Amino acid sequence: MTSGAEAQAAERGGADRLELVRDLDVGGLSPSLDIVAEVLATSSIPVRVMLRETPDFTAGNKAAIEELEHRAMEFRLAGANQFVMGFIRDGMIDEASIGDILGKVPGCQVTFHRAIEAVTDPISAVGRLKTFQQIDRVLTSGPPGDWGAKREFLEQLQEASGPDITVVVGGGLDENSLALLAQSELLNEFHVGKAARHSSGVVSEERVRHLCQQLRA
Repeated sequence: MTSGAEAQAAERGGADRLELVRDLDVGGLSPSLDIVAEVLATSSIPVRVMLRETPDFTAGNKAAIEELEHRAMEFRLAGANQFVMGFIRDGMIDEASIGDILGKVPGCQVTFHRAIEAVTDPISAVGRLKTFQQIDRVLTSGPPGDWGAKREFLEQLQEASGPDITVVVGGGLDENSLALLAQSELLNEFHVGKAARHSSGVVSEERVRHLCQQLRA
């Protein structure tokens, strides 16, 4: 979601959680403080706020990390207690940067986003993520390939991640892939982007409702 109006449309359509970002064309960056405050004030479902200042999956230099820490604390003061973040370095989880940022917002819940797809060994990486008590979700579409192959890997990833971390499947989902994945006994949470939007790019209450129905069919 990128606005209060989109958040309300998604909630009316049956979404049970929201991810709040700006600049979807680069995968989503940290939203403005005003938007965070607006959405938190008007939503009755959980909202996870993106902490990301660059289009890649690196945290950046010391100054960049300090900026991420500042944004996290601002959002926390505005009422946010759930975040989305994920940084890697040299094909591995950037544990130092993640630890520094999470240290500024103790007690929060965190989704490690699709940076997991850029690590050398995702299965080993989730083991490292388990050392951070605040990280309880990993968002990923899995490796390249059709959704049948992706599903097999994603189920393996969930087995390695549980019970501490839940795999949230997201990235290119549509009603057909949702119908396939909904048959899995291991995969239970899904993140939908473009499929929930009108051709104009705005979130559609009707499309969200239709996609939710696919999961319940």
